[in-house]
Amino acid sequence: MSSREPSQTAGGASPSAHTPGPWSITSEDGDGLYVTAPDDGNADDPWNIALAFAACGYPGDPRSGSTQANARLIAAAPDLLEALQLVLSIVAPEGAGSAFISAGTERTARAAIAKALDQ
Repeated sequence: MSSREPSQTAGGASPSAHTPGPWSITSEDGDGLYVTAPDDGNADDPWNIALAFAACGYPGDPRSGSTQANARLIAAAPDLLEALQLVLSIVAPEGAGSAFISAGTERTARAAIAKALDQ
């Protein structure tokens, strides 16, 4: 097993410990869909990140709309985190306030980033 460097974040924020993206949906596993990160050159297969199901704890048809939607959301997570950090670094730099977004929207965005980074 090889090591992966933590993902770097936009806007000078501290790096995240998650496996770097891009993540993608690569295969079915009977009841769900695998979300994987690309091989970093030291392994023969992509890295499994998650196995998405239609409902928590209830395996179902991997072709169901809910299973596919859950897998797409998981696969998009690193890109969404990076995009949100970049947008905030431009429209609401830390401590600078913003005329571009409301204080409530900024709090919601920063809370989502903190949740993703376990801060």
